[in-house]
Amino acid sequence: MKPGAIVNATFNNCHCIARITGVGKKYGETFFHIILISPCVMDTGTIPAGTKTWVWPEMITLGVNDAN
Repeated sequence: MKPGAIVNATFNNCHCIARITGVGKKYGETFFHIILISPCVMDTGTIPAGTKTWVWPEMITLGVNDAN
């Protein structure tokens, strides 16, 4: 996965579509900076599309454009 890839992401018990914008390291582990393309609707509220956040690799599944 590389910056620009569009992926399925799951976090806060919510599924959304996101674009990877960068890669970083936390605690020696790789993580991905993402921007939500779709809103993340949860019981406690909605994280709107356009929100910038980050996820661990295990929180991402390919499927939107698997070639990336």
